[in-house]
Amino acid sequence: MTDEAAASGSRRAGLRAARRRPRAVLVGIAALAALALSAAACGSDTSGSGSGSTSEGSLTVADAGFTESKVLAEMYAAVLEKAGYKVERTSVQQTELAQSSLENGTVDAIPQYVATYADLLNAKVHGSTAPSVSSPDLRKSLAALRPLAAGVGLSVLDPAAAVDQNAFAVSRSFAAQHHLSTLSDLGASGQTVKLAAGPECASRPFCQPGLEKTYNIKVSEIVRTGVDTPQTKAAVKNNTAQLGLVLTTDATVADYG
Repeated sequence: MTDEAAASGSRRAGLRAARRRPRAVLVGIAALAALALSAAACGSDTSGSGSGSTSEGSLTVADAGFTESKVLAEMYAAVLEKAGYKVERTSVQQTELAQSSLENGTVDAIPQYVATYADLLNAKVHGSTAPSVSSPDLRKSLAALRPLAAGVGLSVLDPAAAVDQNAFAVSRSFAAQHHLSTLSDLGASGQTVKLAAGPECASRPFCQPGLEKTYNIKVSEIVRTGVDTPQTKAAVKNNTAQLGLVLTTDATVADYG
């Protein structure tokens, strides 16, 4: 089950920490050629042809610890290496934990969701009670994100054309028992559910707060299995949790029933 209103934290942008001056790396699924050009343009004293025969410097590319983020980070690390950079890979468990590394330059780039990251930075700058600045309209979310990122020394380039969204899965048996096809159906059913997701889900607008506010879904507990992990899908299958946070790009959800 998925919905634009609760899942608009979608397209990817690249975030790059400032050391001496802000520089940026485009991170996403599509437009890989544009990344190589952007990386060469913002690197130090570029003179190579992008063939990997010269060194443009070193960069550390991080992922956020779940499969899609790892795949994206590897894709862009490969493109950067072809553009002449020496690339180190690292992994963090969630975006919130990566923030200080981005700001101090320990991490140079990480794949991100535009809307989700706009709200995260907005809360960092204006406090946890600040109203959401993200929107289902990508352009509006990006317009909100860029000045927030600049304020903490990060640069954001154009997002990729590819789209991914939060989706929420229930087991087929649970759906049949309670006559569910949509998130609205789940809210209207009055069922209280355990939600398999990452710990950050408790505060992110497109996760538990959005489910409760927009759909009146009753969440009793977050089972900390991560974002769209095999453990999350298995928890829903085994009824350890009744609802699981997955992603619209995941082709394996049906395999878990």
